[in-house]
Amino acid sequence: MADKAKDPYTYSPLLAHPNSIRLLRLLPTSRAEDPIHCRIFNYSLTTPTRTSHLYECLSYVWGSVEDKQTIQIDGAELAVTKNLHGALRRLRDPDLDRVLWVDAVCINQDDLEERANQVEIMAMIYAYASRVVVWLGEEADGSKEAMELLRDDASRLVQNRAKSFQNEAMELLRRPWFRRIWVLQEIAAARVMVVLCGSEELTGSCFFWGLSGILEWCRDAELRSTISSILYLLGDASVLRVNKATHPEPFRLGICPLSQLVDMFRLREATDPRDKVYALLGIMSQDMMKPDIMPDYGIDWDDLFRNLVHSILGEKVKAAWISHGKTEYGQVSAKGCTVGYISNVDVIKGDRQVVSITRTYSCDPVDLHDGDTIKETVKWVLHSSAAAIEEGDIVCWLEGSIGATIIRLQGDCFTIV
Repeated sequence: MADKAKDPYTYSPLLAHPNSIRLLRLLPTSRAEDPIHCRIFNYSLTTPTRTSHLYECLSYVWGSVEDKQTIQIDGAELAVTKNLHGALRRLRDPDLDRVLWVDAVCINQDDLEERANQVEIMAMIYAYASRVVVWLGEEADGSKEAMELLRDDASRLVQNRAKSFQNEAMELLRRPWFRRIWVLQEIAAARVMVVLCGSEELTGSCFFWGLSGILEWCRDAELRSTISSILYLLGDASVLRVNKATHPEPFRLGICPLSQLVDMFRLREATDPRDKVYALLGIMSQDMMKPDIMPDYGIDWDDLFRNLVHSILGEKVKAAWISHGKTEYGQVSAKGCTVGYISNVDVIKGDRQVVSITRTYSCDPVDLHDGDTIKETVKWVLHSSAAAIEEGDIVCWLEGSIGATIIRLQGDCFTIV
């Protein structure tokens, strides 16, 4: 006899006081084939009597929304993606409850105001968690061997491994988790991290050193950029982080300015284009925070793009989002002057770029012969960027902007590098 259909899960309001969230209690079972049973309860991150938080945060990719599966929450049913269903099944313990924060379940995704409010404190949610669990997905395409390679230090073992092991490592790094924009904040905030793929498990330190080893021999430019950005957030950026427990509101990790984050991570993926901005707010520098760039799912992407450009380049710059069928791009118009051009580019550790900037200017005829010019070259060390700087790129100063902009001539217009 078939089980009686259960009612869909209905969310209750969050607690009224600040920094309230929901947590998911994943109930145990000794049989892997059993349905997933959970409970949801309200929780405050800033209750004075709490000195530590014993929940875990899940970092994962939602995956296709076409093939939904159900979990049971407080006797009702909630549809989740197949990838999340697999993660919960993998995390479920045979004997003990497991307390988790999972965005797709703990946020009422249909309530746009709640969604924006929870996104605003997401860096705090991940920073206060006892650990962050990364779920890369089920075992497939040599992922078991790739995880073993990461565990054993890819730089040492790659010379003794067959070419197929390198290919398996590349397949693992091409999984959607590595391209997801929200991953950046989740791993940057993590106190402790563990990485799961199928039945394999890595500590955060193994993951870091394994990726560092792969970077030594990987020649794929896109994958190098992906690896470098993760290593930056797990390694170099950790030195720059503020004390998460005492940072004033709004909660920020304070890694670097929003302009730099957009430059580094603008090619990362998000289902909602607005998340390509909102996912960076929690890790940006506090002194760059603008009141007009706050999570708001009621605003159109066109308006958010305009606000973002004004926040970075100044109010005098005109910006618009252009759509022609399947072709979409941002258009920026501004007055400015040329400072110089990129005459040389060197790549140093971590894919940081050392660029030589040469400028030519006319001299005062009192000092030199009439018509003489001077060439001056300076060097800048720049962070890793989503688009590599090239020789011949132009350095300009846009009217109203507080910093230089590097542009490249393409056809009858310039693109911002």
